[in-house]
Amino acid sequence: MRKTLFNTLFLISSAILQGCGSYDEEIHFYAPRVEVYKEKFQLESNDYVGTALKQRLSIIDTAEADLGYGGGGQVVAQCSLKTINGRITGRLVTVDTTFFKDTFDFDERGVMVAGAPYGEVLRHSTVFHEFGHCALDRLKHNCASKPNGYPASIMHTYVVNSSEFVTDYRRYIDELFINSEIFPKGATAPSGATSETVIPFDGCAGESGTASLSASVSGEQTHTFFTKCVDMNKHKNSMDGRSVPNIQCWHE
Repeated sequence: MRKTLFNTLFLISSAILQGCGSYDEEIHFYAPRVEVYKEKFQLESNDYVGTALKQRLSIIDTAEADLGYGGGGQVVAQCSLKTINGRITGRLVTVDTTFFKDTFDFDERGVMVAGAPYGEVLRHSTVFHEFGHCALDRLKHNCASKPNGYPASIMHTYVVNSSEFVTDYRRYIDELFINSEIFPKGATAPSGATSETVIPFDGCAGESGTASLSASVSGEQTHTFFTKCVDMNKHKNSMDGRSVPNIQCWHE
């Protein structure tokens, strides 16, 4: 799949988060536990597909494990689909414990500090992306862009910019569910969006591999989607001597 970097400099202020009801009214800042996001995903799905996902979500496994990020690796979250003859038989969403505990934000002085609110935005969009693969069977990324150039979908190969996710939260959730195969044809989302009005699907150039599950391949296989991040400033320091991360994340 296409590997693309999108600079997600964590420059959002708490004032933005607190001032946008479209996000803050519906999302409370959670502890970094993957099961919490699974529960939120279930609540969101009820508004779009009723209880159609309830049984599927009940059998999706989640895990918090060492995916290697703290040791120099790049993987921070992943969705693994097990298949037999092209039929999905197992679903697992895993997040890296180090990354999810060490996400950070800027304080009022512009200094990086650990924890929410920005860490929450990154965790939220990342886990929802992986559930898009594992729960909604969205096996291809949506590389559509908004007029301002930002990703129009959580399922983009770029990680959605934090302020965009906050201010346009409902549209991102609309796109996530409406462009899935399980959204009822002709149905209308709570926001009033339909398949005719939501941002359309736009495939990513060169995407292959886990973009499709072939029934012609016999036997058991595992298909894995990844979210990866790197700290571009790992060896650089701010003027006062403290390390200032410059995290860049992308989806594969």
